[in-house]
Amino acid sequence: MEAAQEHRSTAFLFSPALDFLLAGGVTLVLIPFIALLTYLQVDIAAVGVAVFYFAFLINNPHFMHSYQLLYDGFLTKLRQPQLGIMSRLRLLVAGVVVPVVLAAYLALAFLGNSRELMSYALNAMFFFVGWHYVKQGYGVLVTFSARQGHFLKGREKQIVLAHAYISWLTAWALANTKVSPIVFNEIPFYSLQLPDLVPVLMLILTLISGAMALKILLARFNQGTLSGIGLTGYACALYPWTVLASINQYSLLIIPALHSLQYLLFVWKLEREKTAAETTETSVRPTLWFYVVGYSSGVLFFYLIPLLLDQHIEYDTYTLGSSIFMFMFLVFINIHHYFIDFAIWRKDNPDMKYLFR
Repeated sequence: MEAAQEHRSTAFLFSPALDFLLAGGVTLVLIPFIALLTYLQVDIAAVGVAVFYFAFLINNPHFMHSYQLLYDGFLTKLRQPQLGIMSRLRLLVAGVVVPVVLAAYLALAFLGNSRELMSYALNAMFFFVGWHYVKQGYGVLVTFSARQGHFLKGREKQIVLAHAYISWLTAWALANTKVSPIVFNEIPFYSLQLPDLVPVLMLILTLISGAMALKILLARFNQGTLSGIGLTGYACALYPWTVLASINQYSLLIIPALHSLQYLLFVWKLEREKTAAETTETSVRPTLWFYVVGYSSGVLFFYLIPLLLDQHIEYDTYTLGSSIFMFMFLVFINIHHYFIDFAIWRKDNPDMKYLFR
């Protein structure tokens, strides 16, 4: 009886209710609210202002925590004997190569006064953000299932992961088929103007792969060998957050916070367990300081620093808009965030053991 109770408790990161809500359940709760906003035709600018301030509580810290996870003891991690050559390479790419390349590209676009180059950076951001969303959703599925002692087999894993990637590529293809009216921080989104046939084919592939993945996931769920919370996180990341995101202007504003809540669920678990382990093994890790740094750096890099640069550095505001530094910081952090997560959220990372305590 005690063993069974222990197994049930370790199946969750914190509690069944909190895990469900942060992994994706909040999305299900907000769908009627978003429908109400749409029905009432609430001023989108007012919603945008509310989301802007809410970002300081949820969105921005989730980005900054990824930097803390990557760069805390970065050189020590590179020297860890248990890390293979590919793991070290991923850390180097994420920690050194990508930020240098990104900074150089954005500097070139800024110094060249090129709205077109800035727009391609925006397109790249949307590309990597969608990829990140679906990959995280897949990670939620396998992590919660693994905590219950259940694992997808080879072909099952390939199909479920392939459907995630196809869903993301479909969303990206839809956004790049025609000239888009989207303007982000006064920089217009230049689509690649793909042929109309491309999104049609991608939608067909999404339906086919979705049917295959659904058959596998439902069979496992009915057998009790798949986490319902993990399935919720996977489904939310693929459909309302990615494929269907662009059908509603309000959801586009709210989705980043929902993704961030899902991310923070795992960061909080990781940090809490790491703190507990280091308290008994070596020294007390200042958990509160971890959160303070995450939140304060979010304010600095998403608002204060770019705001000051926009106000005190002269440039062609007619071409690049009045907040180009705000734009560049947002693009830089969003793209870099994908590569950081690609490097750190892997089973060969020693810190990942704390997710299974």
